[in-house]
Amino acid sequence: FQLMGAKLGENVYPAGVLLDPLFIEIGDFCVVGFKSLICPHVHVGGVITHLPIKIGRRVTIAVGATIYGGTIIEDDARVLPHAVVNPNTHIKKGEVWGGIPARRIMPRHHEKSA
Repeated sequence: FQLMGAKLGENVYPAGVLLDPLFIEIGDFCVVGFKSLICPHVHVGGVITHLPIKIGRRVTIAVGATIYGGTIIEDDARVLPHAVVNPNTHIKKGEVWGGIPARRIMPRHHEKSA
């Protein structure tokens, strides 16, 4: 993936598929789970657009998850198995997201539960 332009940090385990690697940046110590898909291109209004995807450090993208273009995932976040993260989503530090479409299901580490 790096030879095709992806920016991968140290100790990244990309077991999934990274389409259009030129638009993908993944920080150190991340896992992209088996059969997951990182897809920077988005079909909007009859036009295919390539939007960058930025994934921070120590992020886990679980098995079968899909991440679409324009998404930012901050450090220490997790995307649960088979979740679909819509285009232009911002997952903040330490959050856990899951579902179809993906939504925040657990707060950041420093937030207190209600």
